[in-house]
Amino acid sequence: MNFSINFQDIKWSEFATTQFWFAIDRAMLHQSDRIFLLIAVVLFVIGLITLAFAIITKNQFLSHVAKRVSKIFITIAVLEALWFGLRYQLVQVFGTKAAAVLILLAGLVWLYWPLKYLVKNYKVDMAEAQRAASREKYLNKK
Repeated sequence: MNFSINFQDIKWSEFATTQFWFAIDRAMLHQSDRIFLLIAVVLFVIGLITLAFAIITKNQFLSHVAKRVSKIFITIAVLEALWFGLRYQLVQVFGTKAAAVLILLAGLVWLYWPLKYLVKNYKVDMAEAQRAASREKYLNKK
Protein backbone atom coordinates (compact mmCIF):
# COMPACT_ATOMS: atom_id res chain seq x y z
CA MET A 1 0.00 0.00 0.00
CA ASN A 2 1.49 3.35 -1.07
CA PHE A 3 0.94 6.21 1.42
CA SER A 4 2.63 9.02 -0.49
CA ILE A 5 0.57 12.18 -0.85
CA ASN A 6 1.03 14.54 -3.78
CA PHE A 7 -1.08 17.67 -3.36
CA GLN A 8 -0.45 18.78 -6.95
CA ASP A 9 -2.40 15.86 -8.39
CA ILE A 10 -5.61 16.60 -6.47
CA LYS A 11 -8.57 17.39 -8.72
CA TRP A 12 -10.21 20.24 -6.80
CA SER A 13 -13.38 20.17 -8.92
CA GLU A 14 -14.23 16.72 -7.51
CA PHE A 15 -14.89 18.19 -4.06
CA ALA A 16 -18.22 19.63 -5.22
CA THR A 17 -19.66 16.33 -6.41
CA THR A 18 -21.86 13.95 -4.45
CA GLN A 19 -19.90 11.08 -5.98
CA PHE A 20 -16.81 12.30 -4.11
CA TRP A 21 -18.54 12.57 -0.72
CA PHE A 22 -20.96 9.63 -0.72
CA ALA A 23 -19.44 6.95 -2.97
CA ILE A 24 -16.57 4.55 -2.52
CA ASP A 25 -14.22 3.76 -5.37
CA ARG A 26 -13.72 0.03 -5.08
CA ALA A 27 -10.72 0.02 -7.41
CA MET A 28 -8.29 2.00 -5.26
CA LEU A 29 -7.64 4.34 -2.36
CA HIS A 30 -7.45 7.98 -3.36
CA GLN A 31 -5.20 10.71 -2.06
CA SER A 32 -8.09 12.25 -0.17
CA ASP A 33 -8.46 8.98 1.78
CA ARG A 34 -4.78 9.10 2.68
CA ILE A 35 -5.14 12.74 3.72
CA PHE A 36 -7.79 11.73 6.26
CA LEU A 37 -5.38 9.10 7.62
CA LEU A 38 -2.65 11.74 7.80
CA ILE A 39 -5.03 14.02 9.73
CA ALA A 40 -5.66 11.14 12.15
CA VAL A 41 -1.94 10.63 12.73
CA VAL A 42 -1.33 14.36 13.26
CA LEU A 43 -4.25 14.63 15.70
CA PHE A 44 -2.99 11.58 17.60
CA VAL A 45 0.47 13.12 17.97
CA ILE A 46 -1.04 16.43 19.08
CA GLY A 47 -3.18 14.53 21.59
CA LEU A 48 -0.12 12.76 23.02
CA ILE A 49 1.80 16.04 23.28
CA THR A 50 -1.15 17.69 25.01
CA LEU A 51 -1.46 14.74 27.40
CA ALA A 52 2.24 14.97 28.24
CA PHE A 53 1.79 18.70 28.92
CA ALA A 54 -1.18 17.93 31.19
CA ILE A 55 0.89 15.46 33.19
CA ILE A 56 3.93 17.73 33.47
CA THR A 57 2.23 21.03 34.30
CA LYS A 58 1.78 22.07 37.93
CA ASN A 59 -1.26 24.24 37.16
CA GLN A 60 -4.31 22.16 38.10
CA PHE A 61 -6.67 24.18 35.88
CA LEU A 62 -4.50 23.91 32.78
CA SER A 63 -3.91 20.25 33.53
CA HIS A 64 -7.64 19.55 33.62
CA VAL A 65 -8.30 21.40 30.35
CA ALA A 66 -5.27 19.85 28.63
CA LYS A 67 -6.43 16.36 29.61
CA ARG A 68 -9.87 17.03 28.14
CA VAL A 69 -8.38 18.43 24.92
CA SER A 70 -5.98 15.49 24.59
CA LYS A 71 -8.84 13.02 25.04
CA ILE A 72 -10.76 14.80 22.30
CA PHE A 73 -7.80 14.76 19.89
CA ILE A 74 -7.00 11.11 20.58
CA THR A 75 -10.66 10.12 20.19
CA ILE A 76 -10.94 11.93 16.86
CA ALA A 77 -7.68 10.35 15.68
CA VAL A 78 -8.80 6.83 16.61
CA LEU A 79 -12.18 7.36 14.94
CA GLU A 80 -10.52 8.71 11.78
CA ALA A 81 -8.15 5.72 11.71
CA LEU A 82 -11.16 3.44 12.17
CA TRP A 83 -12.83 5.28 9.29
CA PHE A 84 -9.76 4.63 7.13
CA GLY A 85 -9.97 0.95 8.00
CA LEU A 86 -13.65 0.91 7.05
CA ARG A 87 -12.83 2.72 3.83
CA TYR A 88 -10.08 0.21 3.10
CA GLN A 89 -12.53 -2.64 3.70
CA LEU A 90 -15.08 -0.91 1.40
CA VAL A 91 -17.84 -0.55 4.00
CA GLN A 92 -20.55 1.38 2.15
CA VAL A 93 -22.06 3.83 4.64
CA PHE A 94 -19.29 4.37 7.18
CA GLY A 95 -16.48 4.39 4.62
CA THR A 96 -17.65 7.51 2.79
CA LYS A 97 -15.77 10.77 3.00
CA ALA A 98 -18.88 12.44 4.40
CA ALA A 99 -18.57 10.19 7.48
CA ALA A 100 -14.93 11.24 7.91
CA VAL A 101 -15.87 14.92 7.75
CA LEU A 102 -18.67 14.36 10.28
CA ILE A 103 -16.13 12.82 12.68
CA LEU A 104 -13.90 15.89 12.32
CA LEU A 105 -16.81 18.28 12.81
CA ALA A 106 -17.97 16.44 15.93
CA GLY A 107 -14.48 16.82 17.34
CA LEU A 108 -14.50 20.53 16.66
CA VAL A 109 -17.82 20.83 18.47
CA TRP A 110 -16.35 18.98 21.48
CA LEU A 111 -13.46 21.45 21.55
CA TYR A 112 -15.88 24.32 22.14
CA TRP A 113 -16.28 23.74 25.89
CA PRO A 114 -12.60 23.49 26.90
CA LEU A 115 -11.79 26.54 24.78
CA LYS A 116 -14.74 28.42 26.28
CA TYR A 117 -13.42 27.62 29.76
CA LEU A 118 -9.95 28.89 28.85
CA VAL A 119 -11.35 32.14 27.47
CA LYS A 120 -13.99 32.91 30.10
CA ASN A 121 -13.35 31.14 33.39
CA TYR A 122 -9.64 30.32 33.55
CA LYS A 123 -8.50 33.76 34.74
CA VAL A 124 -11.23 33.87 37.39
CA ASP A 125 -10.32 30.42 38.71
CA MET A 126 -6.59 31.24 38.76
CA ALA A 127 -7.19 34.50 40.66
CA GLU A 128 -9.37 32.68 43.19
CA ALA A 129 -6.75 29.95 43.63
CA GLN A 130 -4.03 32.55 44.19
CA ARG A 131 -6.18 34.36 46.78
CA ALA A 132 -6.86 31.08 48.55
CA ALA A 133 -3.17 30.17 48.53
CA SER A 134 -2.24 33.59 49.88
CA ARG A 135 -4.89 33.35 52.57
CA GLU A 136 -3.67 29.89 53.60
CA LYS A 137 -0.07 31.07 53.62
CA TYR A 138 -0.72 33.84 56.12
CA LEU A 139 -3.45 32.20 58.21
CA ASN A 140 -1.54 28.97 58.85
CA LYS A 141 1.65 30.65 60.09
CA LYS A 142 2.10 29.96 63.81
